[in-house]
Amino acid sequence: MRKIVLGLALLGLLFPAVAHADLASAEGAYDRGDFHAAFEGFQSLAEQGSGFAKNRLGELYRDGKGTDQNYEEAAAWFRKAADDGFLRAYWNLGRMYEEGLGLEQDYVLAFKWYYLGRTSTQNALALRQLKSKLSPVQKAETKNLARDLARYRPSFGGILAGLRL
Repeated sequence: MRKIVLGLALLGLLFPAVAHADLASAEGAYDRGDFHAAFEGFQSLAEQGSGFAKNRLGELYRDGKGTDQNYEEAAAWFRKAADDGFLRAYWNLGRMYEEGLGLEQDYVLAFKWYYLGRTSTQNALALRQLKSKLSPVQKAETKNLARDLARYRPSFGGILAGLRL
């Protein structure tokens, strides 16, 4: 019995190392420009639940690297990664809404995703740039949206003054 418990404990320690090695392998393939191998590696990791891999798959679909370009599929993977709390995916999803790539162009939803991921410097910059595209009605909508989101995560409240919507 003791050997079984020890074996299971060692197995539990081994799996994160294997997943990390797979991630390093997929990222290495991406860095080398072997996008087909990167796509296969990230797809496997995404199916195992990796938010990073889900986001990277979205980027590969968006850019048509290692697979056919498919904005709808990209947006779906960004959404899955964002649902996992992966901040880079928030920016990517906001960009898809802002530019109307695979999704209906919607500046208010772009604002939402940039805002949710605003702890990232990139998201804060995107929010400032998006501000110039908003109509007065959209500015009012985003101000209300920000207030609603602040109720769920109080740390979000401080951005309103900085945006001066």
